[in-house]
Amino acid sequence: MYRMSMKQFDHKQVRQRFLTLPESVQDAILSEELADAFAAAMTHAGLQGDRMRVCNQQATLVAVGLATTVEFEAFVKSDLRLDETRANKLLGAVHASVFTPLRKALVTALEQKKRVSTDAAVSAAQTPPTREVPTTSTSTAQKEDPYREPIGR
Repeated sequence: MYRMSMKQFDHKQVRQRFLTLPESVQDAILSEELADAFAAAMTHAGLQGDRMRVCNQQATLVAVGLATTVEFEAFVKSDLRLDETRANKLLGAVHASVFTPLRKALVTALEQKKRVSTDAAVSAAQTPPTREVPTTSTSTAQKEDPYREPIGR
């Protein structure tokens, strides 16, 4: 069970939310670079064992959009019981090396999606409308045209 402030999420809820994210953001969350940067920030702040695991869980909630960075800051300052200097170092490093790259990946994915939908709309607008050609049966045309001569009668 993941817990942050009053919110509680189980693994299934976190996974469902993760799967709603664009693929490029999912890749960014699962990237080695991001994991290494986060692990380095936690180690540098002096976190070990259980505190490191819980901090990772809370950051995951932020990464998938189930919690905010403000809630993460409150968690770091109150629940991890770090002195102010170490808490600020951890928060600065996590924002710079984890949350900012994830935000950029999300913005890029949304811009691409918007561009694709705009391109589709422009393409649809440029497609010439199809005109319906009126059709008449030959028997009706023959009956209505007084100048038409019957063939082979």
